[in-house]
Amino acid sequence: MATVVIGGVPRGGKSLLAHAVYNSIKCSVVHLDMVCGCVRKAYPSSFPNRDNPDEIYGLIDDFQDMLIRIIKNIGHEFNDIRVFESTFLNPKEVSERLNKPHYICIYFGYPNVEPEEKLSQLRTYGKSYPQCWTNKVSDTKLIEHLSHFIEVSKTQKK
Repeated sequence: MATVVIGGVPRGGKSLLAHAVYNSIKCSVVHLDMVCGCVRKAYPSSFPNRDNPDEIYGLIDDFQDMLIRIIKNIGHEFNDIRVFESTFLNPKEVSERLNKPHYICIYFGYPNVEPEEKLSQLRTYGKSYPQCWTNKVSDTKLIEHLSHFIEVSKTQKK
């Protein structure tokens, strides 16, 4: 059976797709950002401040080996579909190291959107999901984050 790997920038639709796949076929879903968050909390002095998007993306390289091992090993002995999703997956690493027929790799970004447009989308989304982290961030700071995520999306698109 297939293993689905979904990477991409924050608020790009990774979890929504993983949830839709789960609802459709009742497969295992692993939200790898939670794993990364646990590691960061266990070793806070080793990781930078979450408020700086440049520093968050600096963690991608730090987490690649661990995430690839998790993807390759969790549930591999079962013949079922597994879905893994994370912001911390580098599409180049994923495509090189998981380039086998039973892996379906997807990367989400939003390279063609303006920060203000994405901000509007997130504020609308946030009304339905009050627990969304974007509700705790000011418009000014969120525009800064979104501008960075858009640039990352453009880079990853190449």
